[in-house]
Order: sequence, then structure tokens, then C-alpha cells
Amino acid sequence: MLPELIRITRPGPVASLPMPSGPLALAQAPTRALPSPSESGGSLVKKVPSQARPASAKAPSLESQVQMGLVKDFVGSLPVLRVSHDLVWLEQLIEAMDNPMIDPAGDIYERVLEEQIYVSYQPSWSQHPAYQVLLEVASARPLVESLDAYTESVDSCAVEAMELVWRIHASLNTAYPPDGLPGRQWRFVHSIAQSAVGWSRGLYLEHPTVRDYEYEEEVTPSGERVFSLVGGENTAFPGVILTQLGEEEAWFYRDVHVALRRAAAQDERVQLLAARLALTDGQRNQVVALISKLNGTR
Repeated sequence: MLPELIRITRPGPVASLPMPSGPLALAQAPTRALPSPSESGGSLVKKVPSQARPASAKAPSLESQVQMGLVKDFVGSLPVLRVSHDLVWLEQLIEAMDNPMIDPAGDIYERVLEEQIYVSYQPSWSQHPAYQVLLEVASARPLVESLDAYTESVDSCAVEAMELVWRIHASLNTAYPPDGLPGRQWRFVHSIAQSAVGWSRGLYLEHPTVRDYEYEEEVTPSGERVFSLVGGENTAFPGVILTQLGEEEAWFYRDVHVALRRAAAQDERVQLLAARLALTDGQRNQVVALISKLNGTR
């Protein structure tokens, strides 16, 4: 018996299976459109761009290079005044204010003591054309700001130091009228101020005594013996204080000097001055560091 013939027919439409839902549902894969021929230059193959080269920086002009060179020379030559405890810088400021063309016969130190001249810090470099260029250099802005702050601090130190000198001078003229010291009071008063600041800074802590002094004797052509009062080497005021004194005068002004040193050391305003000097010296160190950085030395 022959097997039953299988009848092959055209299949009909197949019903779609329902898509699963819920947590078992498959996420639809994202699709990405292919670029059109117009976007890809007529090809469906995507071209990988070569690595972009950075644009070369514009070289500074010759004028800019010359200006920067001048600025660096200027900055490297800046005389950054040090406000030391010995107050030598105060004399430097006074001498910078001296103008023999205006008063050729005058003693500027005596005029300062008489408060005819007021000492201030006005550095000459602030008027230099290169400083005006420095103000326009962006990389120099920290240095310019530090210089401004330092200049103001030095000026404040000068004002306070001169107030100390004037107080000592007033005490000298009130208690011990220095009739024999015409034109010689500055060194006498200045050395007392040096002693007071040195004490307040904690650098010279010995109590003022007559042992802090020495005498230098010489004989004039006429045979007269004259003496100089000298500060000892280990004091805050080494060197000659007064000259052309008689022996008794030297002893007298030595005792006056000791008494005024002791009084000045107890002045609370001297302690404030000493603290300001220390702070200003720290500002100076910052200025020097910024100068080195701008010049590329470190």
C-alpha cells in the first residue's frame, strides 16, 4: 500500500506573537543612522580625522621684547631699602632729601631735629619710565602690589622713627640743655634711638651703663687735650657719638646718654616701632622673592 501523498500548499499569513512585557521584556537595541552620501563626501565609509595640530603662538614683536628686557633690567636693579633696627636707613632717607642748591649752608640733620623737614619715603624709582611700563605687565601685578604695600610700610616706619627721635630730642633739651652741642645733636640723639630699638627687638639686652662707652683722646696743636665720646663695639650704637669735648664734658654727656637710653627703653611706642620694623622686613623678603621670580632666576 502506497503511503499517503503529502499535499503541499502555499502558507497563509502567520499571526505575530505578542511581545513580552514586564521585567522579562528585552530592551530595544538603539539604532544609529548612517550618514548620507552628501555628509560623508559620497562614501558611506567614515573617515577618521588626523590629529589636529595646535596653532603656533604669535611671536612677540621686537618692541615688546625690548620693553620686557628693559623691565627686567629695571626690576633687577631696584634698591629695596632694608629698615634695619640700627636706623641707618633713616639717615639714608634724610640725606636723599638734602638739596645743597636750595640751602647750601644748612645742616639738614639739624633742620630735621627742629621739625623744619619731615622725613618720608618717596623712592626715586617710582618716577622712572620703566616703572610705568611695569604697571602694564600682567605677570608683574603681584610684584607691583607688594612694592606698593612695602613702600607704605617703610613710610610708616620713617614717621614713627622720627617721632621717637623728636621725643628724645625734646627730653634732651628739657632736662639737659645742650649748650655745648651746636650742630652735633643728631648723632647724640640718633644713637639713643638705636639703643632703644635694639633693646625692644631683643638684640641688646644689657642694662645701659657707663661701661658701654669708650674715650678717644687727642692733643690739639695748641697743646689742649680734647676727648671723643665713643659707643662700645658691642652696643647698638658703635662709633663716635661726640667729638671735641673737654674731659669733664665727656663724662657729663656720657651720663646724660645713659639716662636717656634708660628712659627711651621704657617707651611702649618703641616696642610698636620695633614690631613694625620686623613686619616690614618680612614684606621686603617677599618683594625680593617676587623680583627673582619675575627675572626667572628661580
